[in-house]
Amino acid sequence: LNPNNTVQLVVYSCQKVQDCSTCKGLDSTFQCTWCLSRRECSLTNRCSLSDQVQEDKCSEPGPVINKIYPLVGPVQGGTLLTLEGVDLSIKFSDIRNITVGGIICELQETGYKVSTRVTCKTREVQMPFGGRVMLSSVNGRTEYLADEFQYQEASITNVLPRIVLKTGGTNITITGEQLNMGTSLQVSLAGYPCDITSQGETVVCQTTPVEVDSGGQLEGPASVTIDQAVYSFKTASFIYIDIPDVNSVKPIESIVEGGINMTFTGNRGFTSITSAQIYLVDTSDRKTRLSDNAQCYPVTNDIFVVCNSPKLYSSVDIPDTGKLANIFWVLENSYEALLSGYTVYVYPNPTINLDNMADLSVAAGEPIFIRGNYFDRVQGIEVILSYEDQTASCAELEVFGQIITCVLPDLLATPPTEDTVSRRRRASDSDSDSKSTIKKDFEITVKLGNYQSDPIKAEFIQEVPVEANIIGIVGACVAGGVVVLILMAAVCLLHKRRLQQKKQFKHLMFHEMEKIEIRLAEECKQVFTELQTDLADLNSDFSPATIPYHSFDEYALKILFPGQEDYPVLHDPPDIASYEDSLTVFEKLVKQEQFLLTLVETLDSQRQVSKRDKSNIAALMIVSLMDDMSYTTLILRRLLSKLITDTVTSDLRRVKLLLRRSEHITEKYLSNWLTFNFYSFLRDSAGQPLYVLYRAIKQQIEKGPVDYITGNARYALHEKNLLSKITDFKKLNVMVYLEDDPYLNDTAHTPLKSCQVSLLSCDTISQAKGKIIDAMYRTVPDSLKPTPNDVDVDWKKAGSSSSLRLVDMLHPTQVSSLRLVDMLHPTQVSSLR
Repeated sequence: LNPNNTVQLVVYSCQKVQDCSTCKGLDSTFQCTWCLSRRECSLTNRCSLSDQVQEDKCSEPGPVINKIYPLVGPVQGGTLLTLEGVDLSIKFSDIRNITVGGIICELQETGYKVSTRVTCKTREVQMPFGGRVMLSSVNGRTEYLADEFQYQEASITNVLPRIVLKTGGTNITITGEQLNMGTSLQVSLAGYPCDITSQGETVVCQTTPVEVDSGGQLEGPASVTIDQAVYSFKTASFIYIDIPDVNSVKPIESIVEGGINMTFTGNRGFTSITSAQIYLVDTSDRKTRLSDNAQCYPVTNDIFVVCNSPKLYSSVDIPDTGKLANIFWVLENSYEALLSGYTVYVYPNPTINLDNMADLSVAAGEPIFIRGNYFDRVQGIEVILSYEDQTASCAELEVFGQIITCVLPDLLATPPTEDTVSRRRRASDSDSDSKSTIKKDFEITVKLGNYQSDPIKAEFIQEVPVEANIIGIVGACVAGGVVVLILMAAVCLLHKRRLQQKKQFKHLMFHEMEKIEIRLAEECKQVFTELQTDLADLNSDFSPATIPYHSFDEYALKILFPGQEDYPVLHDPPDIASYEDSLTVFEKLVKQEQFLLTLVETLDSQRQVSKRDKSNIAALMIVSLMDDMSYTTLILRRLLSKLITDTVTSDLRRVKLLLRRSEHITEKYLSNWLTFNFYSFLRDSAGQPLYVLYRAIKQQIEKGPVDYITGNARYALHEKNLLSKITDFKKLNVMVYLEDDPYLNDTAHTPLKSCQVSLLSCDTISQAKGKIIDAMYRTVPDSLKPTPNDVDVDWKKAGSSSSLRLVDMLHPTQVSSLRLVDMLHPTQVSSLR
């Protein structure tokens, strides 16, 4: 009994053994022997002693070789040659030798099997030849006569592809002669192994991953080792290259169904890719896949590859505004990597509104309007027209918003047969109908990528003339010929007359062009004169004391905490006494360099900390450390050094994004540090030229009409802000008197009591107020000037005791438009003073 309480029994039968050597090689406990008279294996007690084989050899009938393999090996030797047969030997030591063409083959005990199998290794020979295989043992001597073993030379004629990625997984095809000989085959590419997947006249292997410097390559020979022979491909080297960089992805929009052709462009190396796939992952959790792999097209260009966008899983929820996803690509079915810096917007599949598509009938050249949703999110939408096992495209296709306009092409119309026309003629009233109507059913399908809508059934209609009788045709032809002759004569006369008119028209056009050129030259001269900067006016209005400088505290708070009116750093928190000791300890820790660096690194690595939070943290750091700028600068140097080192170490492709996105506290901290150090430079050096430039630009723009609502101006700096409509205007020189100024309490700055102001006839009341304030308060700082809403302006003519209070109001100019009251129509004001 064994430990499992089971009994092992060996059931055997000596008669089942077919040859003498196997019978004699059995363990003595089986008590089997070879009977010479019966030529069979039998129990010892069933075979007489004189009939038993007494020695450990079986000379009758002797060894027989039935098969040898392989039949071909390299002349360098090393091929494991296997012989199979019967009665080859009872023990391995009974084999004396094996020869191949008279050359000794080294015996190998590893592959030996009693009586039936012997293995040996061939030796090196001088040249290719063939020879018989012979075995000699104690049982006798035998020779294999069916085939000869051949010593041959192999060669490599081609290796494809020769340039591959370092990732591994690329299938390499090696062609040549006698590559299927021998017993062992190994492939080496530039010194790295290639795993064999198929062997024959053509060898296929799969590359393994190798180490290649970033942007570099590894070059070496391609070789095949067969047993002890090494054969190299001498025509060209084999090259491993780095993974190609992707510089752009277009388009970056897709749909749930996928199938949109996306082009990945780089510098070089794409032809080395034999298999490429892409899939999408969630931007918030890159471990969450949104799709299966989508196959890319075979690469034919070295700088780009085209892939189909993948289809998203049905469980992925896509909002109407689309979903942002990261792109992973899979190279050679073995390497996966995130395309850093590139994302794709996935939008819902298009949908069609079928409310207006029922019983649709249309003729050639007429438009079909298809309404629906999500037509304009992704480019490449198609409309397929199917009829009678044929397909066609629209003659014209336009997508505008959520409407597709498809103009039906003429190719849908086919001429009717004679039977059809005659049948329709008999069915209709021949006296009243002169045309026949052809109707043909077709289907409309909207396609975008892998998405294809359900077919919309429609009917094509075309009217064709009905065949007339032969007499009518002849009469019509004669009459038509006469008409043609008359028309030809008329055309000749008309052509001659038009030639004369053309000469006169050219003469008139030449004179008109001269007039236009002269007028344009005068207009350009006038505009150039208007735009000349009046330095005297600019200098008279400008005073360094009027430059609106912020104090350092206000400047810093506006930069550090944008959009906040009540800054929390200016107020003590409630109940500060209860944790004043804790704040003191924390202040000491902040002064410790290692603590502060660790704190920033920890906060920066937390995903829960938003960009806004990081900006506030950087602002609070610079505020708390501003009393010791040397320590602040030291901390900035340490943080920048670590940020740059981490970026270069993790991914060189992210270096170009460094200091651009302000994704880290360090980047915002650097911005705040620069803000603090630039204040004195802005106030002492750059502030005054910038303010003068602003005043000069403002003065130039206000020389012409400015749209009060949109801000577009005749003399705008950019073409996008130019007035689309030319407005006539004239200058108005008005005398302005200051009656009372309750807003200015600073006696150091006194406004003018009166001055002459240049206004435009098209200025609104608020625009006129602004120009008046700039002129009257030219020596007053901007922060102390009143706004247009703070002052009232009365219009008064000389010699009149009454006046008009000028206010902005709308009044109609046409049925569908309004305009503001301007200085040219001040009497159209409702309040009279």
